[in-house]
Amino acid sequence: MPPNSHPIIPDSFVDDYDGDDVADALRKAELAPSTTPDEKRKRCPNCGALGVMPKSAKMKDYDCRKEGNYKCDRCFSHFDDPA
Repeated sequence: MPPNSHPIIPDSFVDDYDGDDVADALRKAELAPSTTPDEKRKRCPNCGALGVMPKSAKMKDYDCRKEGNYKCDRCFSHFDDPA
């Protein structure tokens, strides 16, 4: 396998995001606007923001972890069911 390839990542990924390598293209892809229509994206039930992020399962056993499986990146609320 070539050093810049990965079995899951399409061969055109690095070129599509004008990256120097897979890691660089991934950083650029994460910053790109979503291609999912807004009406199909999850929203915060408190403020309506589209920036709903699933929380890491790795953090579930930490005492400081707040309840809920999602967090809003605008109002920082924690919840189980996005709107």
